[in-house]
Amino acid sequence: MKVTKEKLLSLVKQNIQEMAMDFDGPERPDQGLQTDLQRGDLPLSIVPTPETNRPDQNFFELLASERYREVVSNVRQMVNYHGRIGGMEVGPLTDMMMQAHYRILDLELEHKEALIALAIEVVKKEMGLPENVGDYIKFIVDLKTPTAQGFNTGGQISPPKQQSPNVQDAESLSDDEIAQITPENRQIEMELFQDVQNIDTTQELEESKYRLIKSIIAGASKKGHWMYRQLGERLREITGSNELFNLYGIMMSVNDLNYWQFDKALLSMAGVAGKVSVVRPTATDDEGDDDDNMGGGEDEDEGDDFTPQDDRIDPTKTNIIVQAVNFPVIVHELLKGLMKTFALQGQPEKDMFVDVREKQEKLEYEIWDLRLGPAIWRRLNDSFPEDLLEDHNRELQNYLMTEIFKLPAKKFLVLMKEVMGETQRGKRLVSLIYDGIVKIMNDEDYQEAMEKYSVELNDISDETDDDQLLRELNDIFGENGFTLTKDDLGNDNNNTNNNVNNQNDNNDDDDYDDEMSDEDFFNQFR
Repeated sequence: MKVTKEKLLSLVKQNIQEMAMDFDGPERPDQGLQTDLQRGDLPLSIVPTPETNRPDQNFFELLASERYREVVSNVRQMVNYHGRIGGMEVGPLTDMMMQAHYRILDLELEHKEALIALAIEVVKKEMGLPENVGDYIKFIVDLKTPTAQGFNTGGQISPPKQQSPNVQDAESLSDDEIAQITPENRQIEMELFQDVQNIDTTQELEESKYRLIKSIIAGASKKGHWMYRQLGERLREITGSNELFNLYGIMMSVNDLNYWQFDKALLSMAGVAGKVSVVRPTATDDEGDDDDNMGGGEDEDEGDDFTPQDDRIDPTKTNIIVQAVNFPVIVHELLKGLMKTFALQGQPEKDMFVDVREKQEKLEYEIWDLRLGPAIWRRLNDSFPEDLLEDHNRELQNYLMTEIFKLPAKKFLVLMKEVMGETQRGKRLVSLIYDGIVKIMNDEDYQEAMEKYSVELNDISDETDDDQLLRELNDIFGENGFTLTKDDLGNDNNNTNNNVNNQNDNNDDDDYDDEMSDEDFFNQFR
């Protein structure tokens, strides 16, 4: 057989495409999805990510490989399906999912209130919410098929190609350096890390932060689809059915798979399975709806025709309003609503927030959050100190996530790049924030302590001039890859060494303290 140049190039191209994701078996997602991953044509491309140390694979392909293996494994386990999984060739699985869906509707029909109560109960326990949570949070839940009215489904699947903000890679700390970190200087380091002033934070940075937060929330709340597995006996007591456990497994596993197997056009036509809205007591309008699609994506938008018309809203509380098609989706949406409540603490000022949300709230974008968010969340969760993962510390996880979300955009992106890279530095920085929270919790009442802590941070900022603060921060971080300016947390290694050398040689701080423009900041990544 003669091999032409054209044929050879075709084979090489095909082989390169196969190299984009790692596969354990013959299963393959939609080819268009693989191409988008390979090219970086996805909304998360505006987020700075770690290197993979592989020339044939970018970070998103690494995340996709990890997540796709998990999704396929769940289908094989839950459905006991041995047929082909390739592209859109999943017709039998989709038929099984829809049969399960309609059977679930029948079985849940007469037990809606009890299932809603159970969902709220397990979410409160999972999130470690206090007994008096009802004093300041109201859950408003309807077990019914939501409408898609009010949701923003416009926009292209990939945003205009932007260079992601540069966040300098940092070397891992040595064992000696870690051993030298005492509780006292951990607290000081954390305070300094949190108190650096970000001047003129750009909308591009806020969009990067917002997009990554959306993925984190999608990943963290994904476990809600599977928490029914802890509740077999309770579900049987409520419904009298032995079928629901298996039906939920079919429904949730195939639905996850469809995000990977269906092409863009088909996903955009999928029906809505659930949505959540958060209305805060200080807000004058809805803070946004999230919707989950059956086999499709989720969306968030103002949705004023949905939540403000609900007369059950309590204006004195944070209202988490959920519509969901079945019990697992209720749990998922409740978790998402709580995580979103934490994240709202770190949103930019209102005008910029409206602009950021308008650009980033696209149905197609949310599909990618559901695909890759669980892998991002696993990395963040793995960075938590071991004692934080104990059941009795679940409430502290909420405080930690709130503090992380509250970080200014540049510091948030710096931290998350390290966390996603699973570096020692990422774990160490998360530990520093956690140590401060524990100290507050151990000293006195949380609310009083938080007020005192805020005052102390302001005092540190007022009493420490910019030059001194920068020198202290760079003494801590500079030798391990970080160099900070008044308006930046990232710099290249050459500048790091030059700045440190200049400071040591002649104490000339003029260059050292110059603010880096946002354009220069972005150029580092080009």
